[in-house]
Amino acid sequence: MKKILLLALVTFTVLSTSCNKDDDDIGISGKYETTLMTSKVYAADILISEKEIDKGGLIEQGDYYTLDFKSDGTVTYQSQGEEKGAGKWTQKDDVVTISSADDNLELKVDGNKLILEQSYEQTENDIKYKVEAKLYLTKM
Repeated sequence: MKKILLLALVTFTVLSTSCNKDDDDIGISGKYETTLMTSKVYAADILISEKEIDKGGLIEQGDYYTLDFKSDGTVTYQSQGEEKGAGKWTQKDDVVTISSADDNLELKVDGNKLILEQSYEQTENDIKYKVEAKLYLTKM
């Protein structure tokens, strides 16, 4: 009887530890590829352009990227299959931060996707333009 109770206790402990680890690990490590880019352009706060470009279009225009998040906290990235750089990544809740010599980027975690949101403003001929873009990376 003691052996059965001991076996049950060990099994319960192992299963509890495994489940707790799975809950804490969101599983960011792995390779991601750009699958979609959306953009909106506003002039004087009026939407003048809205685009959605899928993976094929991104490849055609040279905006196809892959990122490889390694479990040791490093990340490498490629553009059109050519190595472009490396950095470090950290995660807090649903935000992944990539730090490199050139820049820091924050990506939002959404299931098996990472989303990079960027916007900027510029003025031309006294008209204020605002561009909002989202780049979606999907786990391969």
